[in-house]
Amino acid sequence: MSVATSKALRQRALLVVEALVGTLAAIGCVERPSTDRRDRTVLSEPMGFRFLLRVRERTRRTAHVLTEEEQRSKARNGYSYAPKHDDEHTGELSIDAFPEGSSLEFAKFKDGPKAGPVEDRIGDVATAVIRHADQELRRAHERKLAAQLERERQRRAAEEAERRRVEDEQRRQEQACRDRLVRVADDWHAAQLIRRLLEATQSRLASETLEPEAGNLLERWMRWGHRVADELDPERVSLAELPELTHPGVREQEARERAAARNPT
Repeated sequence: MSVATSKALRQRALLVVEALVGTLAAIGCVERPSTDRRDRTVLSEPMGFRFLLRVRERTRRTAHVLTEEEQRSKARNGYSYAPKHDDEHTGELSIDAFPEGSSLEFAKFKDGPKAGPVEDRIGDVATAVIRHADQELRRAHERKLAAQLERERQRRAAEEAERRRVEDEQRRQEQACRDRLVRVADDWHAAQLIRRLLEATQSRLASETLEPEAGNLLERWMRWGHRVADELDPERVSLAELPELTHPGVREQEARERAAARNPT
């Protein structure tokens, strides 16, 4: 609550402040410390809306008339530091109400020929405070609801993005497994062809005569061919290990899934 009046109007302004505090206290408002540097106290409405009141004397701006001292200074120096305007007190009071931390009034009451003195509008001030507090509470509820909806939207978007990521990863892994299966089949087929080639070569060797040196070279080549076929042939592994050729880590994954099934969270 701030008061800014001339000395002549100070007593009236203090009576207005007393009436305001009493009326607002009746609707549950109490004075609390303010974080606003312009005012030492804040009136806090019980619904949680914090606001400030200012009682001030209205002023009228008029062109400044040079004083005798200012006229002498101007005549002596050729210029004067006198202000261009003066703010004259009008003898009229106004009551301004605005949210804490803001300079934008949500209610303004002033002396007037139709409205009468501000003392007659103390109840209107309380009504304006309650109405604005209710509006602020509804806005706060709407902001809270909007924030909740936004968080829900972001959560769903994140879940959708994660679902798509998992599906993409599953498709990628599936394609990788298929590619490995095709390579395994190609290796198996190549191993069969190599063995058939070696068998045909062995049959020819039984019916043909070679020089010792050539025969030794052919035997070494055939042993190498069998080694290559054995390395390519997927049948070299046991049936239990065969899935690992196309799905590396499948055993560990199956073990984790079984453990999760036994210990659901």
